[in-house]
Amino acid sequence: MPLRDMMRGMGTLADATEQQIEPALTLLPGPVRALLDRARRAAGDLGARTLSPPPEPEDIARAAAWLRGTETGRDGAAALVRALAWGWRAGMAEHPFLFSETVAVAALAAMGDAGRARGGMRAAHILARLVEAHVVGHVPGAPITLSRTARETALRVFAAVFVWLLTERAGDVQEEAALMEMALALVDAAAAELEAAAGDPDATGAVLERLAGQL
Repeated sequence: MPLRDMMRGMGTLADATEQQIEPALTLLPGPVRALLDRARRAAGDLGARTLSPPPEPEDIARAAAWLRGTETGRDGAAALVRALAWGWRAGMAEHPFLFSETVAVAALAAMGDAGRARGGMRAAHILARLVEAHVVGHVPGAPITLSRTARETALRVFAAVFVWLLTERAGDVQEEAALMEMALALVDAAAAELEAAAGDPDATGAVLERLAGQL
């Protein structure tokens, strides 16, 4: 069952206490229980944070199509950068790093042959390119080696945005926001896998596709 359907079911327990929910969670396999608990807490954090609304559904669909490689052109690339900017604001939490849309657009324009890949592999190439281009940091775009914290934060948030965009689209912007929160939780849970796959577009793409399928 997709994570979004599990979370919809758990939404009926929104007013329940931790003590009431815990017995239901104990009936689930350990990894699923841990993932649901993390996603539930992330969904709770959504209400505690003031976030700008996600892009319009048409813009999200265009960004997703460009990410998969089924659409080309500057409009799709610009839509993807806007989705990344929104995702960055949603997922950066306490980290004081900036995201430059200008540097990101330039990075995508310089993709070359790697940009011709499709699906998860294309997303993996884009992920690596964005980090290499220093689109985030205290001074985005500057040829300064990113700190480990900045690099890990960028990988986490961008991977979550790509998992979100690679999954099936939601019916409205509110559910899209919730999907992004769940994507962040999924990426957090799969951090070790993504770290192990770093530098291997095939492996990274496979992890992104699998997480999108779970979502």
